[in-house]
Amino acid sequence: MKVALKGLTPQDFYHPEDLKGLKRLEAVPGIKRFLAETISNLREKFTSIEMYGDGINISQDVYPELFEILVSVSRTLGREEVPNFSLTWGYDISMGTEGAKSPRITALSGAIDLLEGDEISFLIGHEIGHIMAGHKPFHNVLITLYTPLMKMVPNAEIWMSLLRPMLLQWYRTSDYTADVGNS
Repeated sequence: MKVALKGLTPQDFYHPEDLKGLKRLEAVPGIKRFLAETISNLREKFTSIEMYGDGINISQDVYPELFEILVSVSRTLGREEVPNFSLTWGYDISMGTEGAKSPRITALSGAIDLLEGDEISFLIGHEIGHIMAGHKPFHNVLITLYTPLMKMVPNAEIWMSLLRPMLLQWYRTSDYTADVGNS
């Protein structure tokens, strides 16, 4: 039987290296707000449009069994606000989250077809752990650094070479936090 973790905060489950990296990133004045309002906001809107056109948006009426897992995991982790959830075709076992204000978890169909309920719950919980820990604005900027759009920004390669190593190191440790918050 799953027990709801009332009052769970990211401070309860941050991995020490994740917390150290987040503090360094957040030491840049206004960076988290800037990223949430720019890159994360754009990626969130793009993914929302993409999922309405090319994905399946999970709800009580569409794949209700997946929606119930999402609600159950959200409640177990003490999160009242249930994130958006979409399914897209791809035969890898993978889930990811876009956006920060209204995050959307997107699962590849392989994850749903090949995994059992508890395994799907773990992947959803991992993504909710990232949302709760405030990782998404920084994850979104890291992903954006690898898009063709960055090639159009003057001197972007210089800025990317400064940011990328720190962000990649932190990105790996952020997964430890998301896993611990889900265990």
